[in-house]
Amino acid sequence: MVPNRAPRNLLEQYPDAIGMVVAMDDMTYRVSNMDPFELYCLAAITRIRKPRTIFEFGTYDGATTHWLAQTVPGAEIFTLDLPPDLRGDWGRATLVNESAGGDGLGARFNGTPYAPQITQLLGDSRTYKFSSYFGRMDLVLVDAGHSYDCASFDTENALGWCPARGRRVGRLRLARSRPGRRRSGGAPRFDGHPSHSHGAGCV
Repeated sequence: MVPNRAPRNLLEQYPDAIGMVVAMDDMTYRVSNMDPFELYCLAAITRIRKPRTIFEFGTYDGATTHWLAQTVPGAEIFTLDLPPDLRGDWGRATLVNESAGGDGLGARFNGTPYAPQITQLLGDSRTYKFSSYFGRMDLVLVDAGHSYDCASFDTENALGWCPARGRRVGRLRLARSRPGRRRSGGAPRFDGHPSHSHGAGCV
């Protein structure tokens, strides 16, 4: 008997993605953007799941937000990031964009035809009031703070947001890891796993 185990990669979790063609177009990559493979996985999942409402933890320059809007036209997307006064030095330095009024947050989708389906939210996810989103989201993407504590907190938040048909997509960039067993405190433990390439796994 084969013991029960979690799917080890995208194609085990979503067999319909086998052979799926995703048009990537011309791409611009910068530090903290998802890489092309991660974007392919995200596009495949959203095509299969067809979410109507999406919540993204971590807007940054809006590259992934824009990708989601392109992949699922008509979906309502909420994306949360820190306001300028709460960002660390690295975030303040890398999100400077003079053409966007000095702040590059969401610059990749602002002013595009997809902007009307995107709602930009500002705040710290550890203290933000999320009650109006509980049970409403079909897909939640966790890609904000990359420390263990931030990723654990955001993932725990996301787990209660989707109805039974929903799907959460989690990712911890620095560890290239997947959510694993829970610690005694209740938060998920992130274990590196080579079969979850680039951490693009489902939780």
